[in-house]
Amino acid sequence: MLPTMVLLAALLSVLSPPQDPAPAARFALDGKDLTEAAAVVSPLGWLEVKGEPEAGETRLVKLRFPMLAWPTPGEHDVSGDAVSAYVGTVGREGDAVSGKLEVGEIGPARVRFHLRFERDGAEHDADIDLPAALYVPKMQPKVTDFTPPREEPDLEDVVVCVLGNGGTGLPGQKMVAESMAKLAPQGPLDAVILLGNNILPRGVRSERDPLFQERFEQVYDVRRLNVPFYVLQGPADHEGDVGAAEKYGFLNARWTSPAHGIKVELPCHGKTVGLYGCDSTFQAGEVADLRVRSALRMVAYYAMNSKADWKIMFSYHQPIWLGGKRDGDSAKLERLTDRVQKHLVDGKFDLLVSAEGRGLRFVQPKDGIPQVMAGGGGGPEMAAVVAQVPGTEFAYGGGGTVWLRFSGDKLTISFRDAAGELLYARELTKP
Repeated sequence: MLPTMVLLAALLSVLSPPQDPAPAARFALDGKDLTEAAAVVSPLGWLEVKGEPEAGETRLVKLRFPMLAWPTPGEHDVSGDAVSAYVGTVGREGDAVSGKLEVGEIGPARVRFHLRFERDGAEHDADIDLPAALYVPKMQPKVTDFTPPREEPDLEDVVVCVLGNGGTGLPGQKMVAESMAKLAPQGPLDAVILLGNNILPRGVRSERDPLFQERFEQVYDVRRLNVPFYVLQGPADHEGDVGAAEKYGFLNARWTSPAHGIKVELPCHGKTVGLYGCDSTFQAGEVADLRVRSALRMVAYYAMNSKADWKIMFSYHQPIWLGGKRDGDSAKLERLTDRVQKHLVDGKFDLLVSAEGRGLRFVQPKDGIPQVMAGGGGGPEMAAVVAQVPGTEFAYGGGGTVWLRFSGDKLTISFRDAAGELLYARELTKP
């Protein structure tokens, strides 16, 4: 019996496919391996590698780069705009170093690179090949007391989900999309509005760019989110072929992104809900550009001609600036408020919704139009501190979505985190 078992074991060993060797895990400085090596990366533009020497403080190598612009495979100069490097200890980040960076792979799952640099007249190097952990900031919401909505959804209600900054392709965006799909039947959901930065970090090259599949089709499940997506463009989208978004709508029935702006008017309990959106990057641009003049005319057209009972304006940037850090050239974006504020006030808009700030926020300005920030579509790893400007009732930087429910004479605004949990709700009413 024993020889038979031995033969079977030998046969199975021959038939079994060879096992891949375990991935390498190394952090070495000047050829000396460090123990307890670990790598953490953030899509916001940095990675850190730490390791323990035989004696002394924990060593640190840190790279910085533009948001979501992971250094690509190949050789890079460090200390430039594309990538900079720091070598030091955990207690002190260390001085910037110059030299060469040879990249094998840098991303949310693994980092593999070789850094050659000079310090104190001598040449040094760092050799790194490690699995990576994705850094997720922990954010706490600033919330005033509120009463969660209690009434059951009415089939005549209009329900819209709004988000921006969602085009990362990372786990956070997929987490937000999953929460949307789970919540959609409870609405039931009528439409999604994407406020911009739909393909990060630099938009697309054409309407056939595979990033449309990777960052839209494969994220927002058509079986569970089979509703219209009305799409505005953000500053990141303008880095690529901004006209490709409209053309992509001819290829995909769910995606609508007209260059002149969005106009959707829906009946609701005997009233009309008007959803209007414009490209705020164009609105802040140079008037010699025909597209800029067209975007500005559309705001005036919506304001003067809309007969809707509820009028909501959507854009990437804050159309009436409330304060905080601007996503782009601040001096240029000052034009935006100058150009559109009068139209929005005279047109008696009920709510302004934007994504600038990468978080969630509700602000009721004194004697002004309420404003919503819905910029958390990238999820927790794209978290940002949200400025609490005067009139702030709620603020959260950890990612998520905003849901608008129109019930005739009432608008319920629900702020949900990346998992879909309710954080805050605010009601606006009008006769």
